[in-house]
Amino acid sequence: MKRAVAFVVLGLAGCAHSPCDLNDDGKISDADFKVFQWAFGSKKGDYNYMPDLDFDKDGKIGGTDFAAYTEQCKE
Repeated sequence: MKRAVAFVVLGLAGCAHSPCDLNDDGKISDADFKVFQWAFGSKKGDYNYMPDLDFDKDGKIGGTDFAAYTEQCKE
């Protein structure tokens, strides 16, 4: 049995949270990119599908979503 790992992004009042901080550790780093890699190729219904990373809202996380993520999160 596979165990799913959930990454939760919380929008708390008074808390500045970046949508690029995918592991919610307060910084944008390679660890966030690894979270995106983990979700890449997933589709709605998969245990690793993260709707917030489905930028084009087509039900799967692919190349156009990666391009949108990197554009939004480039430093």
